[in-house]
Amino acid sequence: MRRILFILVTSFWTINVLAQLEVQTSRSAALGENLSMLSQEDAILANFANTLDLNSAGFVLSTDRRYSLQELSTYSIGAVFPLTTKARIGFSIAQYGFDEYSESEFKLKYARKLYKNFSLAADLGYRRISVFEHGSVAKPILGLSFSGALSETLSYGGRLSNPIILESDNRFRPLTRIIVGLRYLISSKVKTYLELDKYITEALNIKLGLGYQIHPKMELLMGYSTEPGSFGLGLSLLHLDKFKFDVSAEYNIIFGLSPHLTCRYRLHNL
Repeated sequence: MRRILFILVTSFWTINVLAQLEVQTSRSAALGENLSMLSQEDAILANFANTLDLNSAGFVLSTDRRYSLQELSTYSIGAVFPLTTKARIGFSIAQYGFDEYSESEFKLKYARKLYKNFSLAADLGYRRISVFEHGSVAKPILGLSFSGALSETLSYGGRLSNPIILESDNRFRPLTRIIVGLRYLISSKVKTYLELDKYITEALNIKLGLGYQIHPKMELLMGYSTEPGSFGLGLSLLHLDKFKFDVSAEYNIIFGLSPHLTCRYRLHNL
């Protein structure tokens, strides 16, 4: 079974193929894989500049089972800690794959509010990729992210990063990725998301998301992304003491269903 999965993964590698590790929370998956405009604990794994909304330490633990295959599971953990009222520091760790193919990464993150409506964050870390019978390699990765508000109802954010790809001759190199997004509040209960995601050598991915608070402690999430085409649906259970839980499912029109589960935890305000 594992050898079959290995063939499944490597069969996508023609000339240049993106690495498989994609760190996201259940909320992101439900919102069409939107990353740039997630806030609070979700922002630890998505856009660290948005963690300035938190005034206490926060933690996130997330997992998904890609296409419902246990061997293609991702496990992620992250944390954020306030340094001052205008600065945050944190980290994230992620693991994906199985014996024949696996990826792992570690990042240190720092965010600072530069202006009233603008924050900037940077992360530095490494990613390790192991391929059966081809060995492993570790490469440094870095990224810059930002967020701000144009009005009380319209916010923006983005990220520039260099994930690692595998070439056909089994070499690894960085590849630039640019993400830009908007979040618009239609009302106190309805949020809409739009994001443009572009790997330099790949087609533009357009992501749409909608969040609707159907109950004071429950939010319905849904979304769609164009590349290669996937739908997301999820529920967020809010304000359960210090814990919050999100569950979602993402349906890829080619490969099928991927369930996601995320737990968020926040200490008392400092």
